[in-house]
Amino acid sequence: MNNAPEDGIHCLKGCVLQTRGNEDAVHQQFIQATRGIAESVQAIFYYDLQPDKTSYQGLAWIKLGEQQKADTILNGLFFLLRNN
Repeated sequence: MNNAPEDGIHCLKGCVLQTRGNEDAVHQQFIQATRGIAESVQAIFYYDLQPDKTSYQGLAWIKLGEQQKADTILNGLFFLLRNN
């Protein structure tokens, strides 16, 4: 899976760096957090991406000022959670 496990790490690292004022590093971490799989689907096998991991991408898009992209990702996650 392309970068999926690291999305959360990059997003959280961006949040921590944001408290320290390093805006260039913050931006890079949030960009990296948006590169994984963005579609929320039910995990079937143990190695499948857990659907909640896409929430980190949504948060990263919010932090980057891209609310529409965040809404698309988070709405997919909410739909999946509501229907399962």
